Amino acid sequence: MAIVSAFTFIALFLTLPSLLPKQSTGIKVIKELISTKIVFFGLLGTFLSYMGYHVIFTYIRLFFEEKLHFTDEFLTFAMLLYAGLNIAGTIAAGKLFSHAFKRFFRLLPVFMILCVILILVLNNSLFMVLPLFAFAFGFGLIPVAWSLWAIYVIPDKTESAGGLSVAVIQLAVAFAALIGGRVYDWFNLDYILYIALAIEAVLFWVTGKSLSMKIKSVTQENLKASESLS
Repeated sequence: MAIVSAFTFIALFLTLPSLLPKQSTGIKVIKELISTKIVFFGLLGTFLSYMGYHVIFTYIRLFFEEKLHFTDEFLTFAMLLYAGLNIAGTIAAGKLFSHAFKRFFRLLPVFMILCVILILVLNNSLFMVLPLFAFAFGFGLIPVAWSLWAIYVIPDKTESAGGLSVAVIQLAVAFAALIGGRVYDWFNLDYILYIALAIEAVLFWVTGKSLSMKIKSVTQENLKASESLS
């Protein structure tokens, strides 16, 4: 991991051009963003998106072992395929969102809800692996979805919004691991799915709010970008 990271740093250092910042950043800008309703709902949506996924993903090995009874040899292949579907979702996101961002952005939590429901319906069946893999594909779209949302809605403050987003994502992953672990200790894996289902249901409402609101202090240029959502 350290060696790969070192090579990545060197490659970026040699290839990335030196660019002057075009956007103002700092605590004042962050406070301004957080106090804006649409940004608040966007950050909440980001939090719920990552939490709804990671509450299951953190314990995905248990699903493969306890529900599907995969052996160690097949478990390795399953995890590799799961990661590959994550990447495939990210690649597919570009094509989907370039055609109709608002529609697919709104349907994304619906897709994740359907995956969780199918996992519950096909519980302890080998067919349960299909919605599990579909869930992995769906998550590949999430980082692209919320990044594009920020570009459309607040194009003049994407750098600060990106920093806030990273902090929210790390918090969501930590909360997902904590809650998922507690639920598994107290109950079983099925209840982790119920938690994920509840999170995705709330996310569906939050996603709608993040698309329906407008920033009050929007410029004409930003307004055109926001209108391109529809």
